[in-house]
Amino acid sequence: MILLLVTSWISLSGAFTFLDPSTYEPDLDTYFGNEFIGETLDYLQTEYPDLVQTTSLGETVNGREIHAVTITKNVSYWQSHNRPSVKYVGNMHGNEIRGRGLLMKLAYYLAAQYSVDDDVKHIVDSTIFHLVPTINPDGFANAVPTCSGVTGRYTTQGVDMNRDFPNHWSTGEKMKYAVETLLVMDYAKTITPVLGISFHDGALVTNYPWDGQPDLYTGQYAKSPDDALFIELAKSYTFAHASMYDTSKQCANDNFKDGITNGNMWYKVFNGMQDWNYVDMDCFEVTIELGCCKYPSDPKSTYKAVWSDNFNSLFEFTAKAHQTIRGKVSNWDGSPILGVTIAVEGIDKDITVRHSSGFYWRPLQPGVYNITASKTGYFPLTYKNIVVKDGESTVVNFILISRNQDYSDRETSKRKRRRSSRKKQKPRPTEGDMEPVEPKKDLKPDPTEPKPDPTEPKPDPTKLKPAPTEPKPDLTEPKPDPTEPKPAPTEPKPDLTEPKPDPTEPKPDPTEPKPDPTEPKPEPTEPKPDPTESKPDPLPTHKPDPLPTHKPRDPTSDVDEIIPTMDPRKNEAQMSNSTLIDGTQSTFNPTRDPRLRDMTLPRTPAPATTAAKKPGPADADNEKSGEEKEDQDIGNETEDPKDSGGVKLIPTISFIFLQTIMTILH
Repeated sequence: MILLLVTSWISLSGAFTFLDPSTYEPDLDTYFGNEFIGETLDYLQTEYPDLVQTTSLGETVNGREIHAVTITKNVSYWQSHNRPSVKYVGNMHGNEIRGRGLLMKLAYYLAAQYSVDDDVKHIVDSTIFHLVPTINPDGFANAVPTCSGVTGRYTTQGVDMNRDFPNHWSTGEKMKYAVETLLVMDYAKTITPVLGISFHDGALVTNYPWDGQPDLYTGQYAKSPDDALFIELAKSYTFAHASMYDTSKQCANDNFKDGITNGNMWYKVFNGMQDWNYVDMDCFEVTIELGCCKYPSDPKSTYKAVWSDNFNSLFEFTAKAHQTIRGKVSNWDGSPILGVTIAVEGIDKDITVRHSSGFYWRPLQPGVYNITASKTGYFPLTYKNIVVKDGESTVVNFILISRNQDYSDRETSKRKRRRSSRKKQKPRPTEGDMEPVEPKKDLKPDPTEPKPDPTEPKPDPTKLKPAPTEPKPDLTEPKPDPTEPKPAPTEPKPDLTEPKPDPTEPKPDPTEPKPDPTEPKPEPTEPKPDPTESKPDPLPTHKPDPLPTHKPRDPTSDVDEIIPTMDPRKNEAQMSNSTLIDGTQSTFNPTRDPRLRDMTLPRTPAPATTAAKKPGPADADNEKSGEEKEDQDIGNETEDPKDSGGVKLIPTISFIFLQTIMTILH
């Protein structure tokens, strides 16, 4: 966009020449005083409040105000705008008057033509103009019309302001300055200008640094680090001027090629404002001599000529404020960092970030550059191969990392902020706000409770549950034979899902007769276990005592009726139909145990395979209770009819259990 602006100004520069500048500026037919400057600028501020803002640098020794005006879009917030500033001052020497009228006409033109001329609108929207028509009003009040001489040149204190600024060549700083000099320096520090012009009279030329260099004589070229850029800036003004570039129209005895000159080569000056602005304020300032006669006698023709001759030059020079590398220097959190040094590789002139928002502008010629931002306490950052084009600005932002800042918890802080944001949106209930919740039954069990034996057989869910009116059976009781006659109504019904007794039950009495292996095995009508009998040892690896002591037998037990040949003190018949802890069937052989050789077991007849079994009384009971089907599903047991009423026989299982128990005992 800036390139388009510059092109527009260049192409229309001839058109501007044909316009009558007097149409857009007050008729300056007198050498107006300091009061007129203040009144005119106040009028512009009243008429164009969005564009014009007046201010005062302060008062001189004689109490005269040094008036200044700022012109830009949304001028009330110009301090925060990311726009380059230009500073144009006049009448530094009180008897050099052309700059006063030129800057007054420029202020009026920018304000009045903003809504009329697109070129003016573009330049005002993108640039901040700081105009000070006179910085030595006391000197002007003492001056008299004359083309030469020094009357009114100095301040009331007798100071030549262009020899009153700090000298960068000196080892020490001057301790006392004129009041006007101090006001100008303070003003320059608040506006951070990029380009500057100081208007003078007595010649027709544009002067650029250095104005003086100690090791050189007058007439020698004092080259500054930005010498090539200053030459370009000076030529941009003189080539747009009506006659400054033409040596034939210059003052007598002057022969400035292209209308420009190096200050020291013209004549040596120390403590000048131009060099101070360049060194201390990073303001690329030039000094422009507007005419040969310092104080002409005809003010009307003088101001009209100076306006028309310099009209295009003012806009061409201002456009160079946008041919820069610009940007912002900030911390990682976006806060600006002031005092950062911006260095360009190959140019021994650094600039310092002074803008309150961290903005910087570094004017450069078109080319490719490496640029570095650095400051004590921060890691330097360099960008290479930055391209600058004619009339355009290139944006380069710097984010510097502090050497003392801890950035390790940056991501953690972000996560904390996100969690904090979620808490604000939906706060969690406190303990007092929460209703008591009854613990679920499937929660983690109490570690103090005994753990179940993993080797115990799981109960079959298909078995019938006891009636709700019957008491819950003891889980430690062995599983009774479902073919047994039902107990009396007063006795609780045994739980069919109960595990079988532990095979590690006490050893049988060795005095008992050895059973005959040829005899049929006893009927599997096991006696009902005594609920008061002690619980078997759950540890299969524990070897029982040879002669364990049992609790007294239940006198109501009917074991003797079912197995009349067994020792009444023992209950070995329970072992004949037991299941080991691991769920496998026992393979115990009772004929190999000398203690059981005399045990007499009833013979088991061969199972009937073809004849139909006639149901007996016991079968009828089992059919009603559904226990017959459960026994067939679980043990795959076979039924054999007997004279005793159809009692079930499990010879194979009993034999295997006895063998297993005997093996364990051995």
